[in-house]
Parts: sequence; C-alpha cells; structure tokens
Amino acid sequence: MKKEVHRFVVSKAEEGLRLDVFVAQMLKTVSRSKVQKLIEMGYVSVNGRRMARGFRIKQGMEVVCEIPEDEERPSPLEPMRFSCEVIYEDDYIMAINKPAGLVVHPGAGHMSGTLVNMLLASGRKLSAIYGEERAGLVHRLDKETSGVIVVAKDEMAHERLVKAFQHREVAKVYMAIVLGAQVKDEWVVESFYDRRKSDRKQWTSRAKQGREARTHFYGVLRANLCALVLAKPITGRTHQIRVHLAENGHPVVGDRVYGRGYPPPSSKPKEEVEALLRMKRQALHAYCLRFLHPITRETVTLKASLPNDMLDVCKTIFGEGFLNRAELKLQKILEMQK
Repeated sequence: MKKEVHRFVVSKAEEGLRLDVFVAQMLKTVSRSKVQKLIEMGYVSVNGRRMARGFRIKQGMEVVCEIPEDEERPSPLEPMRFSCEVIYEDDYIMAINKPAGLVVHPGAGHMSGTLVNMLLASGRKLSAIYGEERAGLVHRLDKETSGVIVVAKDEMAHERLVKAFQHREVAKVYMAIVLGAQVKDEWVVESFYDRRKSDRKQWTSRAKQGREARTHFYGVLRANLCALVLAKPITGRTHQIRVHLAENGHPVVGDRVYGRGYPPPSSKPKEEVEALLRMKRQALHAYCLRFLHPITRETVTLKASLPNDMLDVCKTIFGEGFLNRAELKLQKILEMQK
C-alpha cells in the first residue's frame, strides 16, 4: 500500500501542544478526528516511537505522519455563501454577528446549513480541537438568539478561550425586550437550575437542587407593556436568561417556550401591542463580549449591532434614542467588570 509521508519538526512556539492537535494543525486538509484515527493505527510517530494522541510534544521533536493512499478523505464541503457580518478577525480568532434562525453547528435535524458549515466552506482555517462538526466553536447561541459569537482559528487560542469562559473571565451582556414594564434598575437572580420534570427538553430555576445559576439584570427603558433590559449571565446554563426572566415575571417577548410570548390582544396601547407582535422570535440579542485576547492578552470588546426586527420594535416603542441609553448602561456594566 502506498503512503503519503509528512515530516515535521516541532518549533518552540508549538511546544506543549497535544500530538493530535499539532498534526491536525500541520495537515490542514485532514480533520482532527481523522488524525486521531491515524495515531491509533500507528501511522504517526514521534522521534521514531508511537505515542498517545494526548502526548505533549517538545521543541526539536520530529513528528512523522503516514497517510495510506486509500485512506478515506473528508467529504467535499457544501458550497455556501458566507453571509454573516464579521465583527472582528485576526490570525487567531474571529467574531461574527449571528443572525436569528441560524443554527451554530451540525446536529440532529441540522446536518447542513449551519454557521460551522458556512465557516468551513469559506476556506478559513479553524481550530479542530473538538472535531470538524464543532470547528472553532468556543461557545454557542440558541438558533433564534442573534448576536456576537467568537470562533477560534488557532488551537492554542481555542484552549485558552474555552478556559476563560469556564472560569467566568468573559463579560457577556445580552439585550432583551421583556413583558411587564415594572422592572428594577438592577436586580440579581440566583437559583438552582435543572431540567423540568414535565418536559426534559426545558429548564427551570425553581428546582430544589441542581447546578448554580446566576444572572444580573439592568433595566434600561420602560414602556406601558414592556421594558428593555440588559442581562449579564455569570454562569452559562442552557436558556438561562430566558428562564430567569420568565420565572421571575418578565418573559422575553416572542418566547413561547418559557413565557406567554406576547401581551393579550386586548391590551393597550394598541400601537405597542402591534409592535410587539412583529417580533416573530425571542427578542434576545447577544449584545457584547469583553475578554482578554488569548494570544496578545489585550482587552477585546466586541459589540454586535441589533438585527432589523429588534431595531424596528425598539424604535417604535422606546424611541430613536433607545440605543444611546442602552450604551450608557452597557458602559457602566463593563466598568464594573474591571
């Protein structure tokens, strides 16, 4: 059997990487899962010896990778037009303003047409540390939630960013339109968090035990039937903001899973009701992220502009200057992060 042979010498910058990460990084057309299979089958050696895929390489080591000619190659990427707004991009990370309705990564019922499919098809080099289906993903957003999402292009940047999220070193601020105008200027929701016994696909903050969940909320503007709030989740539980708002009397407008979604049709003023009914999905937007760049260690602040549906509703209900008020509140929140 013919083999394609690749030889690499570990540089100082690459020292400490896992063997599978290093090989996947050098063989840009081979996925990390495929590299792991090659390592397990004995096609990868370090200084002439077989090593485990988690082996940490050192400067000066020679890594040899043999790829059998008939070895299955990754299937061609589906042709997709990259249509998301890029907020920030360098050699290590990029940030995208994800539109509502876009699934983040392939999974059951969504094997194509996702953000990851789109990124891969664009020809960008992405970190393969968690496999091709989650290439570059550091965190996720729900399908119907819009806003800023960060993607790692470099394996080291990926590892560091994941740890930053896990250690709560990333400031995350969301914007939401909620039902009920009587919101406080500031309030905190702390709770246990677990799946609902009646529906395992949903979550509740009324559990008597479970994982910790904590969200800080800030009232920005109040109308007659609704309010504009900013939410800063301290923990990162699934649907956390939506659940904490709904189970504390202020469901996100358009959220039919955790709240009634809209005011009763007989509510007044009629103009406000009509505006809220124009929201065809949950009115939740990942507005801002602030963190230390995983490589340069400089502070990075990323803000995602509001999508047209939320922009239209907010202007109609809260007036043209609503963003100025939201921005002032955001700056105070970020100052508290320092």
